[in-house]
Amino acid sequence: MKNVLFKHIKQIFEALKINVKYSVYDSVNDVLPGWLQSVELTNEFVVCCEATFDKYSLQGFIHKELFNKDNHYYWFEGELIKGNMPTNEIIASPSVAQIKHKLKSSTRLSAWLDNYILGTLKAQYAPDFQRFEYNLNLSHEENLKYLGTYFPRSYAETFCIFDNIFANDVIKTKYALIDEVSILSVGCGTGGDIVGLITVLNKHFSSVKKVNVVAVDGNKDALEILSQIIQQQKQQLRKEINLTTRQVTFDAITPINTNASFDFIITSKFINEIINKGNGSLDNSYYDFARSFTPMLNENGIMMILDVTTKVGVSEFCPILLNRQINKFVNEYPDFVSIIPIPCIGKDNCHEQCFSQKEFSVSHSKVTNDKSRVAYRILVKKEFLQTLQLVSHDRDTQYQIHPEKYCGRGNIVADGFYLPNTAPILMTMLSTMENVKQSETVQNVQLLKTDDAKTHEKSSEEKLNTIEAIQFGEAYVIDTNAFIYAPNIIEKIAAEFPIFVSAKVVDELDHRKDVTSGNDKKKAQKALKSINLAISSGRVQVTTSDARLLPADFDRRSSDNLILSVVLKVKKMGYSPILVTSDNGFQAKAKILKIKTIQYTKVKSKL
Repeated sequence: MKNVLFKHIKQIFEALKINVKYSVYDSVNDVLPGWLQSVELTNEFVVCCEATFDKYSLQGFIHKELFNKDNHYYWFEGELIKGNMPTNEIIASPSVAQIKHKLKSSTRLSAWLDNYILGTLKAQYAPDFQRFEYNLNLSHEENLKYLGTYFPRSYAETFCIFDNIFANDVIKTKYALIDEVSILSVGCGTGGDIVGLITVLNKHFSSVKKVNVVAVDGNKDALEILSQIIQQQKQQLRKEINLTTRQVTFDAITPINTNASFDFIITSKFINEIINKGNGSLDNSYYDFARSFTPMLNENGIMMILDVTTKVGVSEFCPILLNRQINKFVNEYPDFVSIIPIPCIGKDNCHEQCFSQKEFSVSHSKVTNDKSRVAYRILVKKEFLQTLQLVSHDRDTQYQIHPEKYCGRGNIVADGFYLPNTAPILMTMLSTMENVKQSETVQNVQLLKTDDAKTHEKSSEEKLNTIEAIQFGEAYVIDTNAFIYAPNIIEKIAAEFPIFVSAKVVDELDHRKDVTSGNDKKKAQKALKSINLAISSGRVQVTTSDARLLPADFDRRSSDNLILSVVLKVKKMGYSPILVTSDNGFQAKAKILKIKTIQYTKVKSKL
């Protein structure tokens, strides 16, 4: 549909003799340019072009209103999307401060997916809660009803949850340079959760070229439908997607036989079926799932355990069982921790009977805003949590975990499912500054440590210079050409200075690695390896661009300007950024914005 629309727009522009660059974006699944991210998207597609001509001829031809923003015209095409990216407003008493978050809770099926499952496969939208309470024995006809009704909901839930997770810059850096990811889905059915996760990975990580999926379910026909859908997604995304299906019937939650490890382990609305066939409130299926499958998580792996919010049999509600059993798991297995909902972090001894719930909605050609209510927990390794440096505000914050349920007491209310976008380097610097302020004399402050943890004394002049840098918050942002000329440039910058790298720089280096040859290719490879190691050690933070920060006269599509927007973003954090580049044009732009620059050859001599 998007390609067809693009060709249609081309014909219109040629007919009207309008000679400008234009783009067509999928409102739900594409990464939008910075200037569009503040626009409320109302339809399936948004078309934009340069505002260098009289809009009324085009507006009269297409019979649509053209809007003007940041030297661009834009208008909407396709079906209406209601509430595509709503603001989650936390409602509390007037005496309580309220925090608003852009927590994504609604999406739309990709056009190709909508056409394939509801058109080609002839799936039907036919809600039947009682029939689809247990899905192991579904016939092919029943699987098609499930595919048209509950597959889109699972797709939306998983897409939105991970879209919110990847909005966290620190987590995003963990996957910024990965070219291959692995997924395990247990109880996958027709695979709405898998397709949703692959879609959101494609949205956030252009570096990922290969996706390996192990899909486990007891219904053979559902797995065959999943295989057909994945084959279509592979063609649409033009990525290598390797799907392995395993037909396994679970009487209880037990590990599967595999020597593999995974970046993502997910289960969606499956465990309640095991509980319904088991022991109700005495069942430990959520606990058993975490215990059985967390050993298969990679170092930076993420596990999602999601389920319905209904009662199991005549016993307790699934969210109560889920929260109780996962709390028990993290208490008994301290190497793992739950990071969502936020109030569950660090509460090893929590015995609250929490009923958590989050609402999502999905739209497609058969229905608009089809709602689902689920409970979920996100688990990671404890070392992963420590790199995030999330701060718990238990004493000051009430976390909303249900429309009518709050965890904690305080004068601030926040969404319990919203993962804060932290900047660990910034937090470390602020902590250091606070320590400096509390010191009686500058000479007592020890700022740097050697690799063998022995503290070196410094002269009074050296200490004063170091503290001045911290107070002004100097930080280095490195351009692509600096990495090409000096792939080891990170090592040349003193340890007390934070280093930021634009995601666009990583993308350009990855491109050079693939399309160049000889010495440039080797340097790009060496630079990427250096960045990857620095990300793992916490030395470097990869940051995405924000073109909204650029002046109106700057081209938002220019690679240099996108990198420059990262410099402005770092400045907005409170640092005094220094741009490392040998590009004269880039240096001139930086000087216009009163940003310091330094050539790569002078970095070490300056320090």
